[in-house]
Amino acid sequence: MNPKKEKGRRLELKVAKLIRDKLGIKAYRMPYSGGSEFAKGDIFCPDLPFHFELKNQEKVRIWREWQNIRDFKDPVLVISRANAPILAVIDFEKFLEIVIKARKFDKYIIIEEK
Repeated sequence: MNPKKEKGRRLELKVAKLIRDKLGIKAYRMPYSGGSEFAKGDIFCPDLPFHFELKNQEKVRIWREWQNIRDFKDPVLVISRANAPILAVIDFEKFLEIVIKARKFDKYIIIEEK
């Protein structure tokens, strides 16, 4: 397999596993970079409303990549590179909506730190 494609595939598998492990919900890597009629995006996660696009590159043109996904409902650009953390780029207003919902939800449950 092409080394660039393999690098992207590894990130997709890792992100899908993180979603499954941390949230306890279904998440799968989409073959062919989400090029199916079934679902778009690099990660299929039926329990989250996000459109995930992943880039595992040393240099990511964030604005160009954002331009490619901005018209999807709730896009999330997930980026990483060698020896770096995985980052999520989302619309700031969407981020604030998530924080507001989390704060409302947090009033009713106790979250234990691991």
